[in-house]
Amino acid sequence: MMGGAPLGGYQPASAPAPQERYPQLNRILHSEDTFGRSIVFANGLDTARVIFLFIAVIGFGYNLIAKLQSFGRSGRPWGYFFQKFFDMHDANGYIDAGLVISIYAFIIAIPICIILFIAKKLTVNSSITKLYDQFNHNGFVADLVPTGLIIPVGNTKGQVYVLGAPNVPPDWVQGAVQHMVAAVTTDPKSREAKAYFKALSKVAMAGGLAAGVAAEANKADPSIPPGIFVTSQVRNADARPRVAVPVGNDFTKLRLYPLKKNVPIA
Repeated sequence: MMGGAPLGGYQPASAPAPQERYPQLNRILHSEDTFGRSIVFANGLDTARVIFLFIAVIGFGYNLIAKLQSFGRSGRPWGYFFQKFFDMHDANGYIDAGLVISIYAFIIAIPICIILFIAKKLTVNSSITKLYDQFNHNGFVADLVPTGLIIPVGNTKGQVYVLGAPNVPPDWVQGAVQHMVAAVTTDPKSREAKAYFKALSKVAMAGGLAAGVAAEANKADPSIPPGIFVTSQVRNADARPRVAVPVGNDFTKLRLYPLKKNVPIA
């Protein structure tokens, strides 16, 4: 499965790798057709589409509120509301910069969202094929081990999880978890604990949450051996295995793909 040098530079562990512990899941993932239907796959087009959709919603909402307030004050018949919906003039007949921006944001963003949606549909099969080939070459099924540590993720919070490469013994992963927790909680107000937590949070958020990236823990703590990765997840209840594919050729980062809820973990 690894197709080359072991991740983390370790010899294969005696304990079975996660994909060996999930024979049914392993069979599903080794067919390109069922592989594509089993993972939650998102790429850059999805991210861009969400951004433009957000812009469209903000533009539509600003214009809608402005027009509702204008009609409420003017006493004009509401039958004219939709005729004036795209009017960029204020109550005094002058061009309103806010309305111009909001209306054009809505008008431009919606077609872009449609174009990105179509582009995703046209390219998703080739993207899945590429990811499937990467998974078969050096990817694996990763077990997420919760640490109980909570870090800020944008405006919300996420839990830190640890996972190991297939050739890393499970007890090494558990040892890394215990080490991280002890470093942060033994004396949480100390300067050392705060610095450790900050470094760990930075590595756990490597690539951003939306990218679903895990990075080697030794970037935050050199005492942790290579091949042990940390990541953060907002949905703490979803600790099911992930499909992990190395990013690049140095095996210091993994891109993680969740499994769909109907996929059996067995």
